[in-house]
Amino acid sequence: MQTIGDVYHFLKSFDGDLKAWIRNHPNKERVHEAVFVILASLGLIPEVSKYVPCKGNFGTGTLEELLNVEELFEESIFRGGDGGSDYSVL
Repeated sequence: MQTIGDVYHFLKSFDGDLKAWIRNHPNKERVHEAVFVILASLGLIPEVSKYVPCKGNFGTGTLEELLNVEELFEESIFRGGDGGSDYSVL
């Protein structure tokens, strides 16, 4: 798994213990973040569901409203240090 889209497509057909899968994954920190971004962007986490999910880079001021979770599919789960954040909202 390299992208948020990879994780999303895996989750669509996964029928197991999500917590155990994350805990035992070799890149558990990255897939944990990707699962959070996917679920939060779909409005499935009540604590953040009242905010508007965004795409872009916070550090460069290029945030814009996320219209569809599929807009995130090409983002690598291994990105970092680019001034962006894993999940940004308005």
